[in-house]
Amino acid sequence: HGGIDIAGIPKGTPIYNMYSGIVEYSGWANGYGNMVSIYNTEGLYQGLNMRYAHMSAPSPLTVNSMVSAGDLIGTVGNSGTRAIHLHIDAGYGTFTPRTERINLDPLFMRIYP
Repeated sequence: HGGIDIAGIPKGTPIYNMYSGIVEYSGWANGYGNMVSIYNTEGLYQGLNMRYAHMSAPSPLTVNSMVSAGDLIGTVGNSGTRAIHLHIDAGYGTFTPRTERINLDPLFMRIYP
């Protein structure tokens, strides 16, 4: 299990993007439910792919749209699972859930405003 699961967050809580980038995928992914994958285009983690999963509804973001750090990308939910939580993972590689990736622990990444 790459990434982290953050439990104890009420369903519908806003999810904000961590880094500026391009939406690589937005929709349903088996094992992830409603998810968004964002390819970071600048800063320390340029080239990194961030995935935010189990959102309560499909994200309003569309593939190839630009997003900034702090942009609203969806809301916490339990799609694709029973427990309400937010799954976040970070790695170098594509959005495909089972693709080989170099995963990073989001808890140890620096967050920039």
